[in-house]
Amino acid sequence: MQSKYDIAGLAAEFEFDLDTMSKLYSEFICEMHEEINEIEKFLAEENREMVKRTVHNIKGVTANLNIHDIYQEALIFDVLLKKDFFDDADMHVRKLKKLLGYAETDIKTFFIDNGINME
Repeated sequence: MQSKYDIAGLAAEFEFDLDTMSKLYSEFICEMHEEINEIEKFLAEENREMVKRTVHNIKGVTANLNIHDIYQEALIFDVLLKKDFFDDADMHVRKLKKLLGYAETDIKTFFIDNGINME
């Protein structure tokens, strides 16, 4: 099965084997769960600057790994935050969580189909 995120193409571009890519994506998934949890914490604390930084980081990481759907949502969220529009922040966090769940399934399926169990 081909991943919607073109993991094989990115592996070729980086000149990495799929085992190395599985480790990279495993770290990505863990990091994204942590980042989203941090956003929730920063929102509860009303720490707007850290919300902005964390969303910006998600945007950059997902752009680099071809995770286009999460990137697009992070981009929308980032633009709103730069305008200090936080009213819909909870909705954007929910969308990021949902998209991360889909991405995690897609990525793990890709590696399983290629005989690699992610850590």
